[in-house]
Parts: sequence; structure tokens; C-alpha cells
Amino acid sequence: MIGLVFWLALSAWRWTTGAGDEFLLAEQLFLLAPLVTVPLGLPLTFVALRTGGLTRLSRVLGRLLPVGALGVVLAISLELQPPARFVLGLPYGLFALGAGLHAGARLGGRSEFLVEEVAMDAALLCLPAGSVWLLSWLGDFSLLGFRGLWVLLTAIHFHFAGFGCLLLVGGLGRILGARPDRAPRVWRLYPVIALGLIAAFPLLAAGILGHRGLEVLGVSLYVVLLPGVVGLLWRVSTEPGARGRWLL
Repeated sequence: MIGLVFWLALSAWRWTTGAGDEFLLAEQLFLLAPLVTVPLGLPLTFVALRTGGLTRLSRVLGRLLPVGALGVVLAISLELQPPARFVLGLPYGLFALGAGLHAGARLGGRSEFLVEEVAMDAALLCLPAGSVWLLSWLGDFSLLGFRGLWVLLTAIHFHFAGFGCLLLVGGLGRILGARPDRAPRVWRLYPVIALGLIAAFPLLAAGILGHRGLEVLGVSLYVVLLPGVVGLLWRVSTEPGARGRWLL
């Protein structure tokens, strides 16, 4: 909640004092990720130890995220040269690298294939990829033939269409898996939707790099499957005492 209030205040201040162009809009949209989306979603991926505490990596990530988010806010809000912006963005890049390691640790620590947890692993892996695009934009570098606003938009894509969407899908799977007897038909649909969305993101990314057919396939999966996610969310949220309302 603190992050959201800060983001709203920062948006109002920048909008009244800035140019109000597409760059400002894209910058504020990205800042919603490190200030709101990632802080809310990251704790859902933490794995508790038998003692009830968190792993050392989880605790480190919890400490790195505020530092990284502050660095990104300063890099975007202050009128600095690209080298200084790049340096300010490095703590967030370090956090994102840790998130990728956290995904690997989660995956390696499971003895069975759980679709909902794999979706969360995939969500975490979007953060280091997205941070590479963010740092490229802050440093005014060209990446895979893209420059400027397109680089920032790609960073936004990784954080929302990647991390945000897949984390929501993983959370939905946990709720459905906790009570399959109450919604058996819905539960049978979930793995298809989840695996399809996990595949959609890399397909879309590959398509943007030049494989037009893969791009069309990735977009088609999003168009077809995201309404299914909404339908499942609505299904679990309308039951008495449902825990899924917060996902909506």
C-alpha cells in the first residue's frame, strides 16, 4: 500500500511538472512494477523452512528490493546522464538476478511437477530478463536492434505480461488446488490455461525478434487463454468464503 501511495504521488508530481509525453507515461507505467506489483507478488514465491522461517535468499531479496526500487525511481525521476542512470539501476538488476536464482532454487527443491508453482517460477525468471532491458534503456544502449522507447516498453512487457500475469496464474492454481473437490471441472481446465500462458510469453518474445509466425501464435494464446483466467477467477471468487477475490 505504501508503494502504491508513493507511486500515485510521484505520478501526480511528474505529470504536473513534466512534458506529459509518451516517455513519461511509459516511465510511470514501469515504476508501478518495482513499487507495487513486485513487492506484492514476491512474497507469494517464498518457500518457508521447516522451522517456519524463510530461506536466506528470500530474506536477501526482501532487503534488496526496496533499495533497487529506490534506485530506479531516482534514475527515472532525476535529470541525469545515462551512465549515472545505469549505475542507479544496478541494485535493481542485482535483485532481479537474485529472483532468477530464487526461481532455480524453488524448481530444484520440488520432487513433483506442480503447474501452479512452475508458473510462479516462470514469473520470477521474467524479472532478470526485464531488468536487462531496463538497464539498457537507462544506459541508452541498443539491445537486439531496439533503442529508446521500444527498449523501455519491452522491460514493461516482461514485468507485467510476464511476471504479473504468470504470478496471478500461479496464485489461482494454488486456490484451485486447495479445493479440487468443489470445482472439479474448473480444475481440469487450469493446467491447459497455465501451460499455454507459460508458453505464450517466450513465443511472443521470439516473434518480436523476427519470427512472425511465433509472434502470432503467442498473441493468439494470450487472446484465447486470458479470458479463461478471468473466468476461473470469477468462478472461485463467487463461492462463499472464497479466498480468490483479492486476485480480481
